[in-house]
Amino acid sequence: MMKLLEFMRVAKFSIAASMFLCLLLFFCFSSSHANQINPAEISQTIENIQKMYAVAAVSVLVVRQDEVLFNLHSGLRDWDSKQPFSSHDMYRIGSISKSFAGMLALRLEQKGLIDLNDSIVDYGLAPYLINSFPEQAITLAQLLEHTAGLKDLTKAEWDYNDSKPISLKQAFDLKLGMHKTLWPPGMHRSYSNVGPGLFGLALELKLGKSYEALMQKHVFEPLNMSHSSLMLTTEVRKHLITGYNRDGKTPIPYWHNIYRPFAAINTNNQDMIHWLQMLLKQDNAFLSQTDRKRLIEPTTTLAAMSGLNFGYGLGVYQWQVDGHSFYGHGGDADGFLTRFGFNSELGLAYFVMINAFNHQPLNQIVNLLEQQITADLSKPKYPTRLKQSSEQLDGLVGFYQQVTARFSAGSKPPKVSIEIFVQDDILFYRHNNGPATAIYKVINNQFRTVNDSVATMAFIEDQGKLYFQSPLGNFVKVYKKNAYSVRP
Repeated sequence: MMKLLEFMRVAKFSIAASMFLCLLLFFCFSSSHANQINPAEISQTIENIQKMYAVAAVSVLVVRQDEVLFNLHSGLRDWDSKQPFSSHDMYRIGSISKSFAGMLALRLEQKGLIDLNDSIVDYGLAPYLINSFPEQAITLAQLLEHTAGLKDLTKAEWDYNDSKPISLKQAFDLKLGMHKTLWPPGMHRSYSNVGPGLFGLALELKLGKSYEALMQKHVFEPLNMSHSSLMLTTEVRKHLITGYNRDGKTPIPYWHNIYRPFAAINTNNQDMIHWLQMLLKQDNAFLSQTDRKRLIEPTTTLAAMSGLNFGYGLGVYQWQVDGHSFYGHGGDADGFLTRFGFNSELGLAYFVMINAFNHQPLNQIVNLLEQQITADLSKPKYPTRLKQSSEQLDGLVGFYQQVTARFSAGSKPPKVSIEIFVQDDILFYRHNNGPATAIYKVINNQFRTVNDSVATMAFIEDQGKLYFQSPLGNFVKVYKKNAYSVRP
């Protein structure tokens, strides 16, 4: 069950946690300079969070491309030994491993060894994936951007935890899940851990080397990440701290996930510093400006192909904090929760790790860091709200049905879950009968909310149907209702 919840964020806090947020906000806004971090103050705040939620170990980094502003490793390796958590100790970063998969793809493409636009059939994956839409080829890029049309892992794949190392081919040959496209490739993003696994297998079949060896040669070694590994080696076992359940006390065994590319990396603070600083360098031999743009921007959804830059790239996604854009990824490795993000305006990046499956302390620390990083930024420039004619608005209104589901079972389609309507000449959406949210046209078919400084959603016509793609998911218009009879 822990694995099934890896991408969820806890939204509700206890009364005590809510009161404590006041302290966090006070600290955030009392700093006069976002890039003048006071280690003593921020350490104390994080220590208070750590105690409140009984988190044994916390790691926090804040860096520039050439400077480490904050490097915290606080707490204990485990509750039993009481040994302090040190800079040499290792932890698991879970789905942040997908960001490394995207980086590996770019590095191999730089060398002419692969092409992200290649069909997976050319990489020997035909026996491992049923494409229900053979007229539309599945590409390597779609596997990494979660747009291949796949659902997520089956329960048997999630629960796999054999300590005996097996290759990716052996793992897929176990046939623990039937991998079949449920909607046309290259249309919608639906998060699936199967995709990065198949990507890793494609590399192994094409290049004749293990995924681990490729990652070591093309990413870890050039970045001087000498303490990182996808396997539970003797060295990793020696330095890896214990991961705990939500209570912070119950140990969770090491998860030998079946397809290592999606969540298996073990690392430490020093290596994560190298990773973060590389991402901040605008143009370098390891990552060119063009490749950096490709890493963070999606290209294979309907919305992306129509011009929307917001979404999930090659293992890196975008979000907004008070109108400022961050890029990064989160991770869950059963007993470990992580998050990294970077802001290009200030050239700052952060990383957080806690060894407890509890999103509340993770989110509080992340919120603290993001507020610190953006505190000194001037208010972003918001795009002009473009006016639309009544005819244009009328063409968008109606009810929209979800067309993808990460874990849905059976063939019954999801219920209608998005309502688009007009009130006082402004377009609104209502999700699952929740509160109405106004959206404003930015350019062409792209829209934003009042708090977004970039377009974050789009309406796209395809094959005679109208789709709405946004951070809420993927929807198709199913029928229309009088646009002016609905009130928020």
